[in-house]
Amino acid sequence: MMPIAEKPKILIIDDQKVNLETLEQLLHSDYAIMTATDGDEGIRMALAKNPDLILLDLAMPDPNGYTVLKELKESAQTMHMPVIIFSGNDDIDAEEKSLLFGAADYLSKPLRPIVVKARIRTQIDNVRLRSEVARLDLSDMLTGIANLRSFEVRMKIEWAHAVREQLPLSLLFIDVDGFREYNDQFGHPQGDELLKEVARTLDGTIKRASDLVARIRGKLFGVLLWNTDEEAARVVASRVQDSIAEMVVPTISGTWTATTVSIGLAARVPEPGEKVDLLAKKALGNLSSARDRGGNRLVVE
Repeated sequence: MMPIAEKPKILIIDDQKVNLETLEQLLHSDYAIMTATDGDEGIRMALAKNPDLILLDLAMPDPNGYTVLKELKESAQTMHMPVIIFSGNDDIDAEEKSLLFGAADYLSKPLRPIVVKARIRTQIDNVRLRSEVARLDLSDMLTGIANLRSFEVRMKIEWAHAVREQLPLSLLFIDVDGFREYNDQFGHPQGDELLKEVARTLDGTIKRASDLVARIRGKLFGVLLWNTDEEAARVVASRVQDSIAEMVVPTISGTWTATTVSIGLAARVPEPGEKVDLLAKKALGNLSSARDRGGNRLVVE
């Protein structure tokens, strides 16, 4: 857990010294700033210094920002560090690619100081929250991912952030299809193995540190996607379905089993005064529709 008196650590990776100096001047009073002038140095510093947040410029010489982001998200030591991309490229494809690669956020140049500070504060709040969750041991005993209590705490915080900044928040409720029949056929211990593998697959598929994967109860899982609109959440849900479909689970007899999932999706930019359970009710309703239609599908209505 981050000590109260210690400033959060931010690593800025940019080959332009003027950008480094500008950001350092903007942030140094609130954060401990580290800088790297190329991608390889940035990766080495991330591994050695364990920053709480990374600011990464896309337009660098080889390795460029995409390559650095990909390496950060593939390393077990750095994959959960939130990365905010900043770029002079206003192309929506660049933003989508960055988010799909696992970036926590994307800022277009010229950078606006108030926006930069607000987005950084949100990510640092998330880091503090994850530390607090770890301290309180809010993890599911069977799967090791976040549990219902952790999910409820995070929902309240992310809802408040989304209201304050008027950003979209998306929620996936994911139900394992045919789980009762699976237990009947293979036994409850094997059912537990299936749930653990589903949790591992979800946790490996959802790459952004700002997102949350949780086991809600039984065979029901939740994925909370910060600053993600419906279109982007559909892409994530499709990736989840593909990952689960490719998943195989061995049994004690040496055979292999598989499963599918039903997904209910809800996305919203919450308005002041709206209750936090609004998103969950909508996602659960869509999940119910997915089940009623035979399962193995995504429903967004």
